[in-house]
Amino acid sequence: MHHSRDRVQKRRLRLTIALAIALATPAASLAASSERAEAAGPPPPLQLLCGVAWPIDQLLACVPPSSPVDGSTPEQPRGGTSTTAAHSFEDRVPATISATPRYVDDLLLVKFRASASAREQENALRDAGVTVTRRIEQLRVAVVQMPPDRRDEALSTLRRSDAVADAERDAVVEGLTTTPNDTDWSSQWGLKRVGYPAAWDRTRGLASVVVAVLDTGVAGAVPDLQHSVTGGYNVLAPQTDAADDNGHGTSVAGIIAARTNNLEGIAGICWTCSVLPIKVLAANGTGDTALLSEGIVHAVDAGARVITMSLGGPVDAQTLDDAVAYALARNTILIAAAGNNGASAPFYPAAIPGVIGVAATDQADHLYSWSNFGSWVDVAAPGCNPAPTSTGGYSQFCGTSSAAPVVAGLIALELSLRPTATRDAVVDAIMSTTVRIGDVVAFGRIDASSALAALAGPPDAASADAAAGGAASLIAILRGRLSSSAGSRSYRRSIDHSALAAVLRFTGQKTLTLSIRTESGAFVTRATGRSPLRLAREFPRGTYLFTIKGRKQKASFSLALSGIPRSSG
Repeated sequence: MHHSRDRVQKRRLRLTIALAIALATPAASLAASSERAEAAGPPPPLQLLCGVAWPIDQLLACVPPSSPVDGSTPEQPRGGTSTTAAHSFEDRVPATISATPRYVDDLLLVKFRASASAREQENALRDAGVTVTRRIEQLRVAVVQMPPDRRDEALSTLRRSDAVADAERDAVVEGLTTTPNDTDWSSQWGLKRVGYPAAWDRTRGLASVVVAVLDTGVAGAVPDLQHSVTGGYNVLAPQTDAADDNGHGTSVAGIIAARTNNLEGIAGICWTCSVLPIKVLAANGTGDTALLSEGIVHAVDAGARVITMSLGGPVDAQTLDDAVAYALARNTILIAAAGNNGASAPFYPAAIPGVIGVAATDQADHLYSWSNFGSWVDVAAPGCNPAPTSTGGYSQFCGTSSAAPVVAGLIALELSLRPTATRDAVVDAIMSTTVRIGDVVAFGRIDASSALAALAGPPDAASADAAAGGAASLIAILRGRLSSSAGSRSYRRSIDHSALAAVLRFTGQKTLTLSIRTESGAFVTRATGRSPLRLAREFPRGTYLFTIKGRKQKASFSLALSGIPRSSG
């Protein structure tokens, strides 16, 4: 059997050399390979063949003779590009996004009331002098266009209409671009730091777990992503594919699902998971709220359990909140980069309640100086990771754009380990096992091995999930602001759920109080502390008053209410 294998390998070697010589006829066709050849290697005509395949490198003395390593273990994933020498990757400072809000100058987002008839909607749009460019039917939102100099006038007209529930400007979102360097294999300190080698002893992923990457698209043909991409959707141009014309999305996808133990490039986190590219950013790395919101809805409807977004901006929008609520109500888990401004100002969608916001840490678990931070950021993860590029090489990928897929990959592994796990179970396993790194994020730096161990739980945990009767659903996201003159805000909501969870997030290192009373004023429960503030308990059906109170201090807050549906029995 070994002799037969040797004969096959020798035959492949002869074919490889013959093919390489044929391809080498025009020198320009292998310019990239010639750049990789060592000066002390073969004579110039043959240097063109260096880097085509490792047997040729050995025969021509491009590199010291060595044999490929077979049977790589999860603890030491085998990498290797077609380069002849490995170089150290250097951490780079990623590009930032301006904290000054920017809006698309000729678009508005219009949400109609559920009771508005088609004629009433048409009249409202006609009165405002706008044209519908597309609709997000699941959110009852129309994206409308008008001349830029009439946008503000149209906004005022729409907001006055009885048929319109909400109208808002379309905020610009941007990909969190990075500064790459050499395209060589290097040790992935980030995955080792958070315990992925031990996590791989439990699971290496399932192809049935789909992670949607909302970005610039994905180049699925690059060597390390072959057979990992499933489907795809281009929100900008629905009749075309979701190919990556920027490179950012391919790097994000590679961190999550680069094929591992394939003698190529890097080790992806979820070895066999599937990537669903949703293109919401143009070639220049920019998009808007409408594109992002539609992308979220499409990813959910396409069956993605995980959505990762390495993008954002300083502006929140009701349409985006509605899209997030749409995903959360369907047991989908959303992750977003916290931003690279080195600031504590909220960055969206990472700061939206229900979205896991991710900051970036270095090899010593210190926050990078360029990473955003604050109580609105949930966790941190390594922020500089080798990743594939859309041209087939590899680069050092730095930024919270790089940290977010490290968390998305962990969630994909969790769902591979326990496919029936609810969103809350998956998220709680991560949050409860983080490594504390100070007060720069709400919880801490992720620990992959511990999170999987926590999710695995007792042997009957998976069946307990199935018996629970479904996941929690988002009831509402309430936002407000406290000031020295208005020290409390109250909201009245009807609750028809057997159990309720409330999460209050707010700015700064302040202490606020969240209290819940019945409609008649009877006290139910209360919690006081720093952000995030959490309450969870069973509730009889009824109307309740939720009050947020501070001590004459300024604070912006969001209150997310989620409930477990009441049994029909």
